[in-house]
Amino acid sequence: MSDVMDVTIMGRTISLRTDGDPEYVNQIVSYLNDKIEEIKKSHPDATELNLAILASLNIADDYMGALVRQRATFSQIEAHCDDLITMIDSHL
Repeated sequence: MSDVMDVTIMGRTISLRTDGDPEYVNQIVSYLNDKIEEIKKSHPDATELNLAILASLNIADDYMGALVRQRATFSQIEAHCDDLITMIDSHL
């Protein structure tokens, strides 16, 4: 069942319908607000729309970077597993 919770982003209160844990949702909102504040420091004259767009791009970049690192890690693990299988097979 979805719950409605109010969150504040860029000083605006927004009602969200979510199945998520409120603490987790608040962590996401905090992360977003932190990203916006970080961008605001280097772009003090940016409009709210531009801040939101820049924050979205920044978060998307973080996400894509994490995916690349995850795929690289999985590839390394797979290579190690293949090496171990080869080593075990050679001793059977």
